[in-house]
Amino acid sequence: MKIKEVKAIGLECPIEGWFLPTRTYVLVEITTDEGITGIGQCGTVGHPEIARIIDKRIAPLLVGEDPFDRPRIWAKLWDDPRVVLSWGHKGAEVYALSGIDIALWDIEGKACGQPIHKLLGASRSKIRAYSSHGDPEKVEEYKSRGFTAYKFGEWHGEPGNLTQIDRMVAKLRRAIGDEAALLFDGFQRYDLAKAVKVARVLEEYDAFFFEEPVLSYDFDSMAALAARTTVPLAAGEHQFTVREAADLILKGGIQYVQPEITNCGGITEAMKIAAVAESRGVKLCPHCGDSPVDVASMLQVVGAAPNAIFGEWQAALDYPMRWELLKEPIKVSSDGFIEIPTGPGLGIELDPKVVEKYRW
Repeated sequence: MKIKEVKAIGLECPIEGWFLPTRTYVLVEITTDEGITGIGQCGTVGHPEIARIIDKRIAPLLVGEDPFDRPRIWAKLWDDPRVVLSWGHKGAEVYALSGIDIALWDIEGKACGQPIHKLLGASRSKIRAYSSHGDPEKVEEYKSRGFTAYKFGEWHGEPGNLTQIDRMVAKLRRAIGDEAALLFDGFQRYDLAKAVKVARVLEEYDAFFFEEPVLSYDFDSMAALAARTTVPLAAGEHQFTVREAADLILKGGIQYVQPEITNCGGITEAMKIAAVAESRGVKLCPHCGDSPVDVASMLQVVGAAPNAIFGEWQAALDYPMRWELLKEPIKVSSDGFIEIPTGPGLGIELDPKVVEKYRW
């Protein structure tokens, strides 16, 4: 089997209530000479530059390659100055590499007739979901949908003072009840001094974890905070590859690592991150956007990683492309779990008419 074609697919749909006027994805499609096609997503937010990297710099290097030679292809792109090497091993180039890796795994699963998590070694058939980035005023709606874990935070506007944060978290705890998991996202908005104070508030309400309380690369402040609070810390969505994630795990004092599969280098790197985390007693709780391809990629990883505990589900973002893109949409069940797709590869099928409808 040989790779015949590699192309980027840019999709865009208007959205309300988000920080941008449209929701964009960059997908990559890899087709083989045997007619098997793999799909991957490049980054949580699509940008035309990522599509240009795929079409102009990566595609010519992949045509004629054996898609089963995934580790060698990954290393080839990582070390090539035309792809990743000359751009500092971060950013758009690694987003593109992530999508390529996911698509190659999709091909391998389809060729073998197995879902990716089975090829990796299945650990579970479903994962507990948490409602993420939801509206604090809609807690009852989320509860009625089956969620038993909820993440809120200060995502917009000026950060509140401690009294305001205390009132917000107290209200949330009353709304979700004592048994539900309450997760809080700092969104990298605090310095160490403020983070310590916020953590003390979260301790009073038995927060499950405190996500990205400080800048994602400030491992020293993260470790200092971990030593001064009983609230577990979580981070990792902004780390590229296992190299950066391993530094975070070893130095940052976190108890939950959160790689974003479409950003960190793909399924290959996410499983390496999971293994490093497991060796240090750290749990895997991947970040996940709202795109169906992103969700499917995350589910295949948590379906295989033995230390995975949650699947993130974006509760507030509601726009047509999200629900129309797959022929069979992924859903959260009434008991608050998501089933791991069991079809070959990612276990999903895009609707070609919808792809054309939203293609930019």
